[in-house]
Amino acid sequence: MAAIKNSIALGFYEHDEGDLGRRGAWCSACEDRWQTAESEEEQEQWFVDCDFKIVCANCWDNSKKQNIG
Repeated sequence: MAAIKNSIALGFYEHDEGDLGRRGAWCSACEDRWQTAESEEEQEQWFVDCDFKIVCANCWDNSKKQNIG
């Protein structure tokens, strides 16, 4: 939700950029943690720590625009 509330670009990484269903997305800080996760347990903890939120398609699109730039 910080990506929607702040005007600072936090980065935007999608689970599957080709999926028009607007699946999971996360910021640069979460992406850095994902890249350094070495075990399945660390990957599972990453998912829990991300604390994903459900947003409407319009908010998702606006967040993407705001956070890639």
